[in-house]
Amino acid sequence: MTKSGSIIQAVTLDVGGTLIEPWPSVGHVYSEVAARHGVKNLSPEMLSRNFAAAWRSRTNFRHTREDWADLVDQAFDGLCRAAA
Repeated sequence: MTKSGSIIQAVTLDVGGTLIEPWPSVGHVYSEVAARHGVKNLSPEMLSRNFAAAWRSRTNFRHTREDWADLVDQAFDGLCRAAA
């Protein structure tokens, strides 16, 4: 309990790019997975830039499957065709 009597239920930290640098980068991971699914030669740097821009533009991110899927879609936006 805190001094005010409330119970702390969660503590979150923004560590990616703040306390630690992810390795391999998001772009490298996405590029590797895309290549395994037949989408080859995607730029890891561009994927990382797209992901970072998409993440910064988020408000009220709920960490749902749908929110993550939309974020990943934005990372790939303009770099390959969407699956039918």
